Amino acid sequence: MQKLLLTLCLTILVCLSNYAQEKNEKSISPDCQTSQGHYFISPNTGFSGSQGIGSGGSDLNLGLNLDQGYFIVKNFAIMCTFGYNYSKSSSEVTGSESYITSKKYVNGKLVYTYGTRSTSGTTSIETSSFAWGGGFRYYIGGKIFLGAGYLSEKAKDSDAVDNFNLQVGYAAYLTKNLAIEPSVSYLKGIGNNNMNQIMGKIGLGIYF
Repeated sequence: MQKLLLTLCLTILVCLSNYAQEKNEKSISPDCQTSQGHYFISPNTGFSGSQGIGSGGSDLNLGLNLDQGYFIVKNFAIMCTFGYNYSKSSSEVTGSESYITSKKYVNGKLVYTYGTRSTSGTTSIETSSFAWGGGFRYYIGGKIFLGAGYLSEKAKDSDAVDNFNLQVGYAAYLTKNLAIEPSVSYLKGIGNNNMNQIMGKIGLGIYF
């Protein structure tokens, strides 16, 4: 399910990127936007999901983030990130319970006979957290970008968890200063965080 969702999303985003590139290829050059001294902001949303085969479980992760970057040299920007994340994890649980199968009187006393039967249900856990971090982006040709960084998340009544983030994306310029930015990120848990995930993102880059 996760691979199908990411594939469908990326297919749509690539089509949009190609359309925007063909429409503006002659009139828009990204060289100026990624020059030294320029900066950008990029509000974006990310998502990932998975469905357990045979287990009945599923996971959903959604994120809203704001990336901000400054080009210290041409095509290379340092970044800071702030965001809000929501996740829901559900799983199927099974068990057993006792029940009365029969009752009868024996020597004047009521006697019960018991049996057991299987039970099943679904339990879910919802969490929300705030995230912050930093990193960098390197642009190839002013449009394809590669990124890496550190991200920390803190949910209420729990310890912060840390991630190392790798990203690849594409800036499809609609105007000289505005671009649609589809990307894919891989988050690798650090320390006590053993959760790894692939997340698709779509953002709106504003370059100054």
